[in-house]
Amino acid sequence: MAKRHRALTPKQIEQRLQQGRGIGWGKDYLPWLTVQDVPSRLRRYTHPRHKN
Repeated sequence: MAKRHRALTPKQIEQRLQQGRGIGWGKDYLPWLTVQDVPSRLRRYTHPRHKN
């Protein structure tokens, strides 16, 4: 299966720039990408279990 490539749209880039992401120094720095921005690789299903 091919992996999805999730590129930022121009609208998302503009919003991040307005928020001040990727700009600053020291404690005033806001990262461009945060953990919440990246989808989890966990699968959202359960494996069938063997019933006795």
